Formats: sequence, structure tokens, C-alpha cells
Amino acid sequence: MTAPGSSCPNMTSPSTTQVTVLTSKTPVDFHGNTYEDADDWLEEFERTANVNGWNAAQKLGYVYFPLQDGARTWFTNRVWSTWDEFRRKFLDTFANTERREHAQRLLESRIQKPNESVAMFVEDMARLFHRADPDMSENRKISHLMRGVKEQLFAGLVWNPPSSVDEFSKEATAIERALQLRYRQYDRPNNSGQISATAVTTVTPD
Repeated sequence: MTAPGSSCPNMTSPSTTQVTVLTSKTPVDFHGNTYEDADDWLEEFERTANVNGWNAAQKLGYVYFPLQDGARTWFTNRVWSTWDEFRRKFLDTFANTERREHAQRLLESRIQKPNESVAMFVEDMARLFHRADPDMSENRKISHLMRGVKEQLFAGLVWNPPSSVDEFSKEATAIERALQLRYRQYDRPNNSGQISATAVTTVTPD
């Protein structure tokens, strides 16, 4: 018998262990119908993959399950080596060409608005880049950005043209902030920076 008040060496008090269960996010289905947006679906699938911690090989393995009907038949009729290969061929097959053409037209006419910051301009342009051509080169992106940026910012950028979107964003933002500081400290009117035709006079000799 065990004396009162003594502890039993073979008996232990139960311990409480907190277990956190992580639930994985399930990708939405894609059927390959004409009304479905393949670009948006692929973006959503990649977001889901990032949340679930899938690498490229796992994405290629798991993408089979949300593909349904014609999209699944298309997938199983082919042998896939890499996720990048799947991504490229998936967009080539299912992407809406009208959407891409519309985005390209918007890119060709897009200019920075008077009260639009560099950050917001670059973000909207990045959205159009992706929709018009997911594989667009940096040179083409810079060309669109330089063409559409405000005249005052272009004048500062053209002397040392950026070679990437990131460089463009940093340099244009620095110029933008310097101009804003000038307006605040020296009470200079904040205009668009464009010279109007009525402000230019031509002096001709008598």
C-alpha cells in the first residue's frame, strides 16, 4: 500500500497539448468553357498553391483535380514535364484572345492621369501587361511606361532610362516626391508640366 500523502512514481498527471490543424485551400474547378476566364482561374490556382505551400512539381500533380470535363480531357491527352510548360500551353489553349486584344489596345492609349501617383499608374499598367501578354519583355514594359508617364516625370527619366519596371517605379517615384516637395516649400503651382500652345509666342524681327 502507498502511504497517505506519498506520490506514486508510476502515475503521471495528464498533459494538455495544443494541436493546430491547418486546413488546405481547395482550388476552384475549371471546365474549359468559353465563358470561363482562364487567366483569372490560373492566377487563383497559383494563389491557392502558394497558400498550401505547393512547389512547381506539386502544382503540376494537383492541377489535375480541379480540371473538369473538356479541360481534364485536354490535360490527360498530354504528357507534362514542368509546371511552366503546362502554364504556357494552358493559356495558349484556353485564354480569351479578345481580352488580350482589348488589354493591348488599352496599353497603347494608357497615360498617367493628372492626379494619379506613380505607384498607382505602375500597378494598373502591370495588370494590363499581364492581360495583354503574360510573357511580355521588360523592354516592352518600359516602352509602355515611358510613353504614358507624365511629361515632367519623363523629362527626368529620359536622361538615364530605367532598364526594368522596378527601376522605373523607384526613379519616377523619387522625381514625383521631389516635385511635390517643391510645390509645398516654394508655393509653385502644381500643373501638368505640359506647355500649352497659347503660352508660346514667336518673336519675328521687324
